[in-house]
Amino acid sequence: MLKARFPEAHISLAVADFCAPIARLCPDIDTLQVLKLGNWLRKQNTTLADLSIAGTMRLHRYLSRFKRLRFDIVMDLHATPLSREIVNCSHAEHSLSLTTTLKQLRRSRMIGTEDARPKKSRTIHYCEGLTALCKIVGAQERFVFNIVVPESLLRRARRRLRRLCPSGKDILIGICPFSRHATKNWPLEKFAELVCRLHQLPRVHCVICGSHRDVERLRQLSVSVDSLCRPSVAPTADLKDLAALQTMLEAFVSVDTGPMHLASALDIPVVVLFGPTDPRWKGPYGRGPKVVIGGEARDPFLKNITVERVFQATLDIMDIANRG
Repeated sequence: MLKARFPEAHISLAVADFCAPIARLCPDIDTLQVLKLGNWLRKQNTTLADLSIAGTMRLHRYLSRFKRLRFDIVMDLHATPLSREIVNCSHAEHSLSLTTTLKQLRRSRMIGTEDARPKKSRTIHYCEGLTALCKIVGAQERFVFNIVVPESLLRRARRRLRRLCPSGKDILIGICPFSRHATKNWPLEKFAELVCRLHQLPRVHCVICGSHRDVERLRQLSVSVDSLCRPSVAPTADLKDLAALQTMLEAFVSVDTGPMHLASALDIPVVVLFGPTDPRWKGPYGRGPKVVIGGEARDPFLKNITVERVFQATLDIMDIANRG
């Protein structure tokens, strides 16, 4: 959006190290400021005092770097302690906050309703907030993802899938069964049953996706499935390799996790299982077909979602994608 409105602008993105590989696939970003502060970056309710001594020294180096750079506009997209520190030390002419923009959007949508009290539920999607934030500086388009996977990564993903997948099985469905939050995970035995049912379909083969940190859990799921419908396990080293792998898939079935958002951003048809998180706030936002299951009420551990419901949703979304 910003690059389309300001083609001569130099856009710099401050990003955590675990997100840097996928940010490098966005041609609209000119430079990356990669931050290595671990899980502290993800937490909103922590303070600078929660950092270790080494982390504090690293933080001061980052802030010194931002003080030397010159920005006309700085946008705070996270409202974390670090993002606020970056905004404060950047000395930009204008600073904008996504949190403030979302509050204004919620307030404007409540005007004229019977209930004028503030609502706790986050009913405005995160990406709608990004759109509104960019419109403040003159961008008019709706927020869309722009991720370009290099051909070299695509070739490597094709070779890997040829090794992993049996011949005659050319309809590949990705399965992402794990989130780092236990309350967002669907029971493993239900995923195993889903894989078996999908495998019985002609030409369908399941590919279990995850990071290298999840290798043991991914293999546990593979072993729990009947040997006649054993899926392929394809852990990836980083997000750019996962993106290349996802472009080869016909559909992606996932719990509420980062790889799901990446698949949706790549316009892969997605079936997403939500539990305690409101999908109206952080559901899939890509242009491809999408089915959201759950999320109507708080459902930790996704106990109310049945295998039949997910199986039918997967068939439906593949049918929609084929018709499209």
